[in-house]
This record gives sequence, C-alpha cells and structure tokens, in this order.
Amino acid sequence: MGPGGGAIDRLLVLDPKAATEWRDRGVAWSNLGEVRRGLGDWERYLTEFPDAEDHETVKGHLRRARQKLAQLN
Repeated sequence: MGPGGGAIDRLLVLDPKAATEWRDRGVAWSNLGEVRRGLGDWERYLTEFPDAEDHETVKGHLRRARQKLAQLN
C-alpha cells in the first residue's frame, strides 16, 4: 500500500484522473525515499495533465529526482 495508509491509492483507484493525487503521491513517495515510485507518478501526471498550472514545478521535481537516482548508481 502507498503513502498515507493507502488513502491516496484508494482515491486513484476510484478516480484515476485525479491529477493532484498523482502529483502528491509522487511527492510522498519521494519523501519516503521511494524515488523511482515518485518518478512514475510524476511522469504520469505530466503526461496525462500537460496543461496543469504547476507543470514546470513538477518537471523540476522530476529532474531533481532523476539526478538523485543518477548519483546513486
């Protein structure tokens, strides 16, 4: 089950188009050290919601997470 005791996971199952939930779960995963899982959620958010107001901010999260992963390898 994901961050937050599965609450966000359940919301995504109920409404997979819940844009902010994808973004927020990516943040939660990243904060828990699950960077790869966070990347997946952010990538989905950016792909499915290209006109989101915070698109550039989320792209920044994604870029930093990828850099962090590159440093670990």
